[in-house]
Amino acid sequence: ERCLENGMDDYIPKPIIPSDLSAVLQKWLTSDEDAAPAAEVASEEAAPEPTAVVFDRQALLTRLMDDEALAAEILSGFLEDMPLQLADLRELIGSANAGQAGIRGHTIKSAAANIGGMAFSEAAFAIEKAGAAGDRGALPALLLELERRYELLRACIREVVA
Repeated sequence: ERCLENGMDDYIPKPIIPSDLSAVLQKWLTSDEDAAPAAEVASEEAAPEPTAVVFDRQALLTRLMDDEALAAEILSGFLEDMPLQLADLRELIGSANAGQAGIRGHTIKSAAANIGGMAFSEAAFAIEKAGAAGDRGALPALLLELERRYELLRACIREVVA
């Protein structure tokens, strides 16, 4: 709503779903007399609230237009990169760098949401918020929860990728 209030013509919330992108493109690239109006894309507020789902494989496949091979490649890359991200986050929290820990939490949150790791993404969001607030005291406990949720997600992904 803020984007639209500030003059944007339309908005698609992340993560991008190909059918939503297609509908918005059709809406703006088709003249009124050429076609029936495209379906309205749901606003960010109409989007489902984040849940504690460990791994939403179907959401990932929907974003990838059911390309199983691409999904496997992306999930493998995620499993390869995430331990590095978590190690960096641990170091930032250990050195009491709340601001940078919050930024790293944002990166982890986005990566997790893009692959359908909603519970992990929610834990990373808590770190992002604590880091932005400068709450160094909360970060160690939040990191433990993040790591616990990562292990759950990793186990789910390995079942799919294996």
